[in-house]
Amino acid sequence: MSEGYIYILLNRAFQNDHYKIGMTTKIPEERAREISNATGVPRAFEVLYEQRLLIASEPSGFCTSGCISPAQPATENSSKCR
Repeated sequence: MSEGYIYILLNRAFQNDHYKIGMTTKIPEERAREISNATGVPRAFEVLYEQRLLIASEPSGFCTSGCISPAQPATENSSKCR
């Protein structure tokens, strides 16, 4: 088992805000910096929520990352699933 985090990030640079939900073995603040730098968004992502947890293994089909907007409800295609 390893330790990790689930997180919700927010980027207020977009008209209806932009949320990213994911899982990482890094500290969520570090992951937010990585995503902010790699995507070229005008404002950095903020960590809204984080929860530390033990990860036994990642089940097949588990959603590890996704983006949703309050104006657009989450759909099957709005997240990156394996």
